[in-house]
Amino acid sequence: RIAALLVALVLATASLPAMAREVGGVEMPEETIAAGHPTPLRLNGAGVRRKLFVAVYAIGLYLPSPPRDPARVIAADGPRLVVMRFLHREVPRDKLVAAWNEGFAANHDPADLAALQPRIDRFNALFETLREGDRVDLEFEPGRKTTQVRINGQVRGEVPGADFAAALLRIWLGRSPVTDDHEGQLCDSAAQAAERP
Repeated sequence: RIAALLVALVLATASLPAMAREVGGVEMPEETIAAGHPTPLRLNGAGVRRKLFVAVYAIGLYLPSPPRDPARVIAADGPRLVVMRFLHREVPRDKLVAAWNEGFAANHDPADLAALQPRIDRFNALFETLREGDRVDLEFEPGRKTTQVRINGQVRGEVPGADFAAALLRIWLGRSPVTDDHEGQLCDSAAQAAERP
């Protein structure tokens, strides 16, 4: 299953280059640029997904601002970017697709899931077996209301609908997030981060 984790948000000053957080041995920049959005997105949270003590991937969630409430993140209509950096030597396509399907099913009623299913199938078809070092970007573009899937910088395709983008985020932030075997979460706040040693 797919889950997500958290590292605190750190803001870079205007006079310095954007800093980066080390997450699972890879760097997650504190800021990044999204397509069609002139203002950099900020790292809202990040962490490492583990399954049976094996590090599967590092993940980061980028947003225009760092809200505390996962429901607000899901409902927001602004740009957002999920970055996944794979750490495990190989994640077969069938296991990846099964994990997506499980995450969608756990966070949606049957009627909602049925309405989303054609687009879930389209989303699943964009993936392949992933290996250590691979990067997946899931970027929601609010103007076009599409979720673009990129693997190692190459556009694999798009899935339409703000409702699908919200459904995708519910895998990590919904009523039943797949977080049984993880460290942290994808929602954090600057205030919470400042309190950490």
